[in-house]
Amino acid sequence: EFTTARIDADQLERLTTAVSSFADLEPPACDVAFAQLSLPFAPADVFAGLWQRIREAINPGGFFVGQFLGPNDDWAGGECLIHTVDDIATLFEGWEIVDLAEEEADGVAGAKREPKYWHIISVIARKPCSAVSSFSQALSDPQVLHRNMVVELRHPDGGSTKGPGNPIKLSRTNEESFSAAP
Repeated sequence: EFTTARIDADQLERLTTAVSSFADLEPPACDVAFAQLSLPFAPADVFAGLWQRIREAINPGGFFVGQFLGPNDDWAGGECLIHTVDDIATLFEGWEIVDLAEEEADGVAGAKREPKYWHIISVIARKPCSAVSSFSQALSDPQVLHRNMVVELRHPDGGSTKGPGNPIKLSRTNEESFSAAP
């Protein structure tokens, strides 16, 4: 209710909220997954599966926006999940980290506003639109090879090397020819 009261009625149909245990959460396909200080409270034994489901639910080109607790947080060593910046980089392997902000500060927590030291790592990450290939994977892709995008260049003094083919393919032109630089 707190969140939905602040959203325009015409946009409300685009918002899906869920109340679930972390173990049972099945996030729907989405363009943005928002997890503000919720993931640190997931039980350690269900986090890996939960994280995989969140990653899979985000559409290609979509975003994760959320926060993690860092190792200097007062709740480190308790039941909360703690992540380092390196841990977060691993969680988002293959994604673009658009913004990562690490903040440490004295503050308060809970309804009783008890003093607490916070170590919060906020992340905005974008899921790639397609599989990210290494250079060698891209050059050996069957479609790249079929489209003659990697060609053998023979040098007149001997030897050969691979080089890029012409990306423009026209239906009524002759076969392409390539030569090495002088």
